[in-house]
Amino acid sequence: MKQLLQSKADYVLNIDEDAFITDPEALVELIDYCIKEKIVNCGMPDGGVLSMRGHNPLVTNPFFNVLDVRALREKFQECEMKKYTLHREEYEQKTPFHLLHQGVPYAYDGYEPYYPFFIWISQCFKTLYLDAVEHADGYSTILLNHLGKPFLVHTWYSREYGRRSFHTERINRIMSEVPALASMPEKTHGIFQWGISFGRTCQDVFAKKVARSVRKRIERFRVRRCQD
Repeated sequence: MKQLLQSKADYVLNIDEDAFITDPEALVELIDYCIKEKIVNCGMPDGGVLSMRGHNPLVTNPFFNVLDVRALREKFQECEMKKYTLHREEYEQKTPFHLLHQGVPYAYDGYEPYYPFFIWISQCFKTLYLDAVEHADGYSTILLNHLGKPFLVHTWYSREYGRRSFHTERINRIMSEVPALASMPEKTHGIFQWGISFGRTCQDVFAKKVARSVRKRIERFRVRRCQD
């Protein structure tokens, strides 16, 4: 978290290595919305949405986040994080109940070490919680943007890649569904092996479609901020 807050970025797009963008335009729409609406964090609740995660719905699981680092940097104090290690009933008022599905478990717990940071954000800043659906493979998560458009698939279990054939083959199938990766040779699909090839693919496919558009939106945001 310190590295994140010490960066010079205004906004940070955090994506896990086993999460893949399937619709760059839908992602750009989401980022644009976050900037316009002054949303400081967005992502999927870590409980109550999918059976894969049954933990704290106030926390956005960090397989994907859009973070307004500028806003966080201004108010972050490490000593404040201790206050959010223990749950308080009043925190529950910020729960995204509209996204919690009947029969899907959740708990206001402290399951992960990063929880206090995200609970602090949920209580002190504007958070956009995103809905998600389960992929047909029964494991992966399809994340939806604010308009309900699927734009990302998170496979989970990347630690098992190359160790368990079931998850290795499952993740390979997911990657074959991603346009930016579909043309890559299968031998490059290893979590560590495909890094270079994936980076080159993103440079051609993802960066051109997304990064330029995002930079323009952030630049317009900076101009408006200077004029205010």
